[in-house]
Amino acid sequence: VRVLFMIPLNRIDGRRWVHANLVVGKDGSTIFNGNSQKLSSAVDRKRFHQIREGADVIVIGRNTAENEPYSKTPKPLIILSSTLETFEKNPEAVIWNKPLKDVLADAEMEFGSQILLEAGTRLLKSFMEEDLLDGIYLTLSPVKGGEQRIVWQKFFKNFTIMESFEHGEETFLLLQREA
Repeated sequence: VRVLFMIPLNRIDGRRWVHANLVVGKDGSTIFNGNSQKLSSAVDRKRFHQIREGADVIVIGRNTAENEPYSKTPKPLIILSSTLETFEKNPEAVIWNKPLKDVLADAEMEFGSQILLEAGTRLLKSFMEEDLLDGIYLTLSPVKGGEQRIVWQKFFKNFTIMESFEHGEETFLLLQREA
């Protein structure tokens, strides 16, 4: 499996970049029975781990922390939550309750400039509304019948497809924020 560019060409200058990784089903589902695992294939999971290798830190929200397998991560993990005080599944994770701009500045200072957002659509939307997301690794899965549906073309309307490739019934995209 080939992986898409880890850093878009306009970010190889060492400046901070923030990318998200998301899988979306054929009908726009972003979760299936509470998490994204059934939307993801073995190829998507391999790509997911390759993308993580290029990150300095992983940022997730409380819902993702509670519903996805985050007991162990290969990179430092930041959980954004105003209600969570501890995360027993991964005691090494840090929990922050601060504005998103401060999250990014502090994450860069503490962990490094390559920040990977592995979050649901609500947190993704918050990052996009504040113009804090540089790009998205998007997997279009053939699975349907899940929940929290989006029309990805509308949801990511301020992003341009930089690269696309197909593998079987899946399409893998790299989207970059329009300048």
